[in-house]
Amino acid sequence: FLRPRPPDAPTNYTCMCATGYRLAADQHQCEDVDDCMQVPSPCPQNCVNEQGSFRCNCYPGYEQQDGECVELQDPCFGNKCEYECQPVGRSEHRCICAEGFVPVPHDPNRCQMFCNRTSCPADCDPNSPESCRCPDGYILDEKTTCTDIDECSSDLCSGECRNLPGSYECVCGPDSALAGQIATDCDPVKASLSLVVALLALLCHLRKKQGVSLAEPEYKCGAPGKEAVLRREGAERTPQRL
Repeated sequence: FLRPRPPDAPTNYTCMCATGYRLAADQHQCEDVDDCMQVPSPCPQNCVNEQGSFRCNCYPGYEQQDGECVELQDPCFGNKCEYECQPVGRSEHRCICAEGFVPVPHDPNRCQMFCNRTSCPADCDPNSPESCRCPDGYILDEKTTCTDIDECSSDLCSGECRNLPGSYECVCGPDSALAGQIATDCDPVKASLSLVVALLALLCHLRKKQGVSLAEPEYKCGAPGKEAVLRREGAERTPQRL
C-alpha cells in the first residue's frame, strides 16, 4: 500500500506496489492481483486467490508432492471384499464384516457367522466373539473347542472312577457300596448282614415248600443294598387220596 505523501515531497514521482499488488486506475492506490487468473494457472489443479498471494489445492484423491498434485492410489480400489473394505496406510487394505460375522480364515475377502466358524458346541452369541460357553463338565480350549474334563484325574472317588463325556461315575467293588449324598465314597458291606439275608431267604423258601401258610401277607428279608421279598399268592392245597 502507498504511504501518505509528505508535504515537501516532489511533485513528480512514480508509485510502486508490493509483490502481489498493482497500481489501481488512479495510479495512487494498490489493489490485489488475482494470481489465479493468470494463464497458464500457477497451480496444477485448484488455485485459491488470497490478499497479495495465492495457494494451490489438489482435487480429492490427490496430494501435493514437490509442487505437483499426485494421484493417490486407493488401497480399496478394485477390492473383492464381500462386505466392506478398510484402507490400511496408503497401499494396504483389509476386509471387515458386519456385526456378528468374521472373515473366513482361508478366504478373508468373505464373511461368515462367528458361531458357524467355530466348533463351539454350547451357547455362542454371534455378536460377541468371546461368548462361546461350554456346558458343565467341559472346558473351553483355544476359545473354539469344548474339551471334556477328566474328573477322575482329581481323585474324586474312593473306589474306581470312570470318566464320562461331561461327567463321571464312581464304581465300588463287590464288597462295598456307594454312600453319602454325592455318591463318591464306597463303604464296605458287612459280611454278617449278607449271610443273614441269605439264611432268611432260604428259611422262607423251605417253609413255603413244606406247605406252611404264611401268617403275614408279605415278608421282607434284607439289609442295606440287598433285599428278598416273598408274597403269599394263596394257600397251598394238600393232594387228596383216592
